[in-house]
Amino acid sequence: MPDNWEETLGKELWEALIASISLIEKGHETEGELWPLLTLWLKYFETLLPKLPSVETCQQHLRPFEVLVQPFLDPIQQRFRVLWLDKNGLVLKDLPDDCAVAQLWSEKVAGGVIEQWTRGLKEWKKLYRYGGNVGGANPNWETVMNSGPVQSLAKTLSKWAGELSESKAQLSTGDAQSCALNSNQLTVIWPAPLGQLPWEILPSLEATLVQEISLGHWLQHSSSPTIDRRVKSHRKKGIRDAWVANDPTGTKECMVKEAQWVTEYLGAKLESSCPSVFDAWQQLAHSQHVHLVMHGSYNRTNPLASGLILVNECKPKLRLPLWTLTQTSVAADLVMLSACESNLTGQDTAGLLTPAGIGPCLAAAGAKTVVGTLWPCHGVAALCFSYYFYRIAASYPEMPWHQVVAYARRKLREMSLTKLKKFAKVFQLEDVEDLCREAVDTRRAKARFFKRPFKDLPFSGFTSWAGFSVLGRVER
Repeated sequence: MPDNWEETLGKELWEALIASISLIEKGHETEGELWPLLTLWLKYFETLLPKLPSVETCQQHLRPFEVLVQPFLDPIQQRFRVLWLDKNGLVLKDLPDDCAVAQLWSEKVAGGVIEQWTRGLKEWKKLYRYGGNVGGANPNWETVMNSGPVQSLAKTLSKWAGELSESKAQLSTGDAQSCALNSNQLTVIWPAPLGQLPWEILPSLEATLVQEISLGHWLQHSSSPTIDRRVKSHRKKGIRDAWVANDPTGTKECMVKEAQWVTEYLGAKLESSCPSVFDAWQQLAHSQHVHLVMHGSYNRTNPLASGLILVNECKPKLRLPLWTLTQTSVAADLVMLSACESNLTGQDTAGLLTPAGIGPCLAAAGAKTVVGTLWPCHGVAALCFSYYFYRIAASYPEMPWHQVVAYARRKLREMSLTKLKKFAKVFQLEDVEDLCREAVDTRRAKARFFKRPFKDLPFSGFTSWAGFSVLGRVER
């Protein structure tokens, strides 16, 4: 409500109430009429609701050969269907039966894609929490990602995008050369259940899939063709370059080492290894680049109770709850969340307008791009992923973020034992009593003695590399 509502809306409501009472006293027939106060209130309420953009407005914000895709569940047919927007217009597309039927994805049906996935996630979190052999464990997720419904949906989206590619061949030579610089991009707004899966690891989607959290976020951070895309936006007053923070008690998970390396690499300053909640709010609102190395916790049954744990080994734990982030302004172009489950959204989002999760919430608060994880991740794997992410981003300054993440995942997956040993110098792990050094040595030992699934590749297991994902706009 506006501050002066008593003088504006309040006065109008009072006058409408007096007028309606007067009409009743005079015997005015009111049957079939809407109460004047309710009419006035609904009219005012309409001014508070965001107006949906037109199809034409959305088309103006599409990049060359970008498609905006939104799968949704048709409650009448109990099938998933797809809203597809490209330069030619908005169309409703029907998926093949082998991936459209809602029951195939159900969490409540044994063998449903989401039922299998969430069961594996529960097993993985339990194993991770109690310190099991997380390097070699496999919650059967690869089988889920290779299942019929998942593969069919991915191939269908890829096929439809390929049909858009055919239009390139029909362009003039000059236009075709220009198009060669712009690969197809499938910007997908997943419904909450499907958003849990690592779609971007599938070969048919790896180079093209970009995940958005909402139409509003996509519009906010995309440029109209009337704006020169090569011109970088002017930095707002008071915005700093980078903020790096870590949980100071996360030494054995390599959190401290990761934060130190990232700080040095970015040329930033690690102002405090133990920020308060208020420090975190302040930094999020005034930093262009954010890198957080700490524990994350996602609550499936109550997503708004999720959050980041600033300090884990204290009682009570120092938390940055998700619900506080909904009231926070985030100025960052890039937020890197080296935290468990930081980009996860779940199925229980009833009553929420957009998928709820740590990364999605930061994006909704203003972050342009968020890189995070979909499940609990081993600290050494996160350390190495961050190394590859920043080195690749620096080597290929024009590469969009989703392709940087894909390249870093691939480098992590293919990383050898020899390379991991060399990283001891990169991260200054010469001290044999260093707890992070101990974690690295343990990882190397498991890869050396437990050949499967490692095969001398310490991060070749699906759970080690596949969980890193990106949300939001990917242009740099």
